[in-house]
Amino acid sequence: MFIKTLVKTDKKIGKRYNYYRLCESYHIGNKVRHRSIVSMGKLNGLFAYLVVATIRYQLKNKGIHHDWKNIV
Repeated sequence: MFIKTLVKTDKKIGKRYNYYRLCESYHIGNKVRHRSIVSMGKLNGLFAYLVVATIRYQLKNKGIHHDWKNIV
């Protein structure tokens, strides 16, 4: 799992915003793809990483190791 940062620019005022997504990597053949798990919107960067660390900790305690199919 990792956090993907998307930078969007408001073309009217030129202000840039960071949007965060929690993603996981998976393979199709020999190519790596990314799957978006949840969009976290406009969070402070440090807060976004704290959210992911908390999710990982909770999953590990429940015996789920990065397999989101067990959750959904």
